[in-house]
Amino acid sequence: MIEGTNGWMSKIGESMFGMPLEGEKLESFAAVFGSMLAGNIATSLAETKH
Repeated sequence: MIEGTNGWMSKIGESMFGMPLEGEKLESFAAVFGSMLAGNIATSLAETKH
């Protein structure tokens, strides 16, 4: 499992949306960001030819 700090996730959200994220919005964004990251990794691994 990958863990990040609230500050780190808030900075990513702020750079993407132009405003800092806090509370439930930050938690939701962190979950979606994690899902996107995991999906991209899984897709890359599936497409890798051995």
